[in-house]
Amino acid sequence: MMKKILYSLFIATLAAVSCQMEEQFEGVSTKNNPIFSVASTVDIYSVEGGDDLITLTLKSEAKEWSLSQLSGSEWCRTSVIGGRTSTTIKLEVDPNEGAPRQSEILFSATGCKDTTLVINQMGLVKKAMPVDKVYNYGINYDRENNSVTLALYDIDTNGDCHDYCYLLGDFNGWQPSSDYAMYRDEAKKCWWYTLTDIEPAEEYMYQYCLGFIGEQPVRVCDPYTEIVYTKWDRTNLKDIYPNLPNYPDETSGPVSAFQMERPVYTWQHSWQNTPGDSGFKIEDKDDLIIYELWVRNFTEEGTLRALMLNDETGKSKLDYIQDLGVNVIELMPVQEFGSRNGWGYDPYLYFALDKDYGTREEYKAFIDECHRRGIAVFFDVVYNHLTDDSPLVKMYFNHCRTALNNPWFNQIPKHPHNVNRDMNHGDEFVKLHVKQSLKYLLEEYKIDGFRFDLTKGLTQTDSGDDDGKCSQYDQFRIDVLKGYYDAIQAVNKEAVMICEHFCWD
Repeated sequence: MMKKILYSLFIATLAAVSCQMEEQFEGVSTKNNPIFSVASTVDIYSVEGGDDLITLTLKSEAKEWSLSQLSGSEWCRTSVIGGRTSTTIKLEVDPNEGAPRQSEILFSATGCKDTTLVINQMGLVKKAMPVDKVYNYGINYDRENNSVTLALYDIDTNGDCHDYCYLLGDFNGWQPSSDYAMYRDEAKKCWWYTLTDIEPAEEYMYQYCLGFIGEQPVRVCDPYTEIVYTKWDRTNLKDIYPNLPNYPDETSGPVSAFQMERPVYTWQHSWQNTPGDSGFKIEDKDDLIIYELWVRNFTEEGTLRALMLNDETGKSKLDYIQDLGVNVIELMPVQEFGSRNGWGYDPYLYFALDKDYGTREEYKAFIDECHRRGIAVFFDVVYNHLTDDSPLVKMYFNHCRTALNNPWFNQIPKHPHNVNRDMNHGDEFVKLHVKQSLKYLLEEYKIDGFRFDLTKGLTQTDSGDDDGKCSQYDQFRIDVLKGYYDAIQAVNKEAVMICEHFCWD
């Protein structure tokens, strides 16, 4: 049975105030429910309310109002309750699973110009993604047509999804609008939208706005973004990361970005042996001398660039490490994390690298230089948990804890060592997301291996507070880790995988 949503509009009349000013005002879409926007042909003092009561205070001297509905009565039905000084309009609204639609309501009043109230309902459009090519979740470039298709996976433990999803950016003032309502592909369980007329060299910032009718929407960045911006970047990174864009004042939270044509880094020493590349290979994977490196406190500047610069003696920090006889540098976590001075074990994205340590090109230059010296580079990766800044956490969240219908995290951790949000590696999307992240890091940054943090935490076997039980043989955990190892080997058979805190058995 089709559910109904009841909205009320309270039209208040104020004495000694002129009603001759005419001005458009779209308030609801920027306040509580992007499914609806409201406009009026007279100036409005305020728009308040949300789920089941919207209060509009109009500039008016009128004492008596009459009401007639001009359009939209088949889905937005009105009734009037009120007296001489105020009128309450009740709207009984059907949910929309089709194209955006509009209802107009005409108010007539003694001694005042007629007022038209316009209710816009954005709607949900179910539409499969084009079949002309293979689309992945995240960012899909079509360089031939200068377009980008963005796809956000969204399905909960019950097989349901959000009621709506809007693409936000400079192109719509970072506010939900019907022109950028994303389509729903039920088969691929995702929202998608294609931006056209893209300038290939320009960087575009964007977010997704998702929500349920009657609830506050949430703004999230793309889980697959390769770069993320926050409002603190200008303060913290102006001397580290050049040409930082201005964070948009119209939104909040981490902002994702894409750029179709980025500067191409020319590798000199990588395992892929690209044209002009002298190549690199670990000589003996059973004879590794590993130096675990925290970039932030290894130099005064705390950057990858500083590790390669010569000091007053003509030596660099890399010279120092090389002189120790090291043949592997294991970088402590560099996937985008929240704490400014932490070790990096609080990630919230798996594709974007932390800007505090340098640009994407500086990461590549550092790895290339290590390879030139015969030193492999491993990334310390944290796939057992994510923080609350993660879009996957935010999409299904219940105040201070993971929502019960969030499929990607366990509301109650399965092991005693958890911090932040315990990832559910039994979920197919989680496993896909991790595998895609591993593939991306290997191919984009030419690293030589991974050190998996707290691998005993990659389990769905509930051990409560018992570390002994957590450390016992677990076929589920073995299968998950074997799947990740196979994904690594499919990209580079010489790559190394280290499992930290695996188990006793």
